[in-house]
Amino acid sequence: MVELICKMVDGKFIVLEGLDGAGTTTQSRLLGSYFVDKGKEYTPFITREPTMYTLAGREIRCILRGETKFTNTERYLAHLFVADRVWHLDNLITPNRDKGVQVICDRHMISTLAYQSQGVPMKDLIALHKGLPTPDLTLFLEVPADQALARVAIRTGSPERYEILETLRRVAENYQHAIELVGKKQHVVKIDGTLPIDEVAKRVQAEVDNLYKR
Repeated sequence: MVELICKMVDGKFIVLEGLDGAGTTTQSRLLGSYFVDKGKEYTPFITREPTMYTLAGREIRCILRGETKFTNTERYLAHLFVADRVWHLDNLITPNRDKGVQVICDRHMISTLAYQSQGVPMKDLIALHKGLPTPDLTLFLEVPADQALARVAIRTGSPERYEILETLRRVAENYQHAIELVGKKQHVVKIDGTLPIDEVAKRVQAEVDNLYKR
């Protein structure tokens, strides 16, 4: 009987973070392609938050697009984000990572700290995440608010809830504060998101390769 020895890679949970327009979605896709090129043992699963799989996630999407007539507070939004995130972790992220799949998530906990702390104390938002699994690596794409907004303006459609310059400037400051508070636990690495897309991708890939060497 022939004994088969297959190379196995532990599943990882990798998050891309940044302002609207920072390039998290683009870099998530490129990282997925990078895993495919690395070999069949690096099966990627790309996802994003909020999801569209829960009522909370779908409501968030409607609120962000201004499709609801109700006035929604940041505290209300924070609870929606956490509810959707718990489902996401329990049903998609953790099961896939446990099977050896490389999970890439476009936004996660730190986005909630940065955006919803405009109306909720950050310590309260951190408390809402108590006991939840944390990423193996979080890559924060740093882009100034004005440059991020200029990228957003290229897209079609009306601006969403936070796509206003002064708002994004506050969110950028909140991101820095959030990273100071939870950066170690969330394993945050900052990357210059103003560089050309392919250069950002190379830096993302280098940090991911370092993760697998640990």
